[in-house]
Amino acid sequence: MPGVRYVLTYKNAPKLQRANVARGRVLPEPLPMELNLQGEVVAIVAAETEDLAEDAAAVIHVDYEVLPFASTLKDTMAQGAPDLGHGKGNLIRHADSPKDFPHATWAEQRGDVDRGFAEADVIKEFSYRFTGGVSVPMQPSGSVAKWDGDRLTIWGMGQGIYPPRATLAGALGIDVSKIDSSTSGTAARLARRACPRRDFIR
Repeated sequence: MPGVRYVLTYKNAPKLQRANVARGRVLPEPLPMELNLQGEVVAIVAAETEDLAEDAAAVIHVDYEVLPFASTLKDTMAQGAPDLGHGKGNLIRHADSPKDFPHATWAEQRGDVDRGFAEADVIKEFSYRFTGGVSVPMQPSGSVAKWDGDRLTIWGMGQGIYPPRATLAGALGIDVSKIDSSTSGTAARLARRACPRRDFIR
């Protein structure tokens, strides 16, 4: 299509140069072949104008295949659960996973739990389950990035400067000193603004 410069999909998108771990979470590839949620980005179009990009995106046809899945943590860890990790197991472990908790991806422990139980007047036991949630900010968010040689400048919105910069450096496989980050609205405490996301960067 005239005016369309590039189309990225899982077939030609750059892969992460280093393990993408942020705040104890393993982040997926920018454009993975397997999706987790409805509405995830499957293609990125670069064109001379926004209208041309929208026209090109409108003619992209995607065929989806429904794969085996587990909707809850209990289902994921149950015996006979579908293999979601392609032979690596359904529990995600990485270099920063806690050594004292071999069955956890991330864990935080404070205080003396045994002492707390011993000194408690009343002990009640409950099981809590949370199926998950996605934060949806009321206002639109976006970032603009510009390359100058081997240096990257990004103007964005987020909770800080250094975590997004470290995440970008790890994903791009470049030294963090090569990235300049300018962030507005830092005081906003919206989880979806913590780090730059592929659908927010132009």
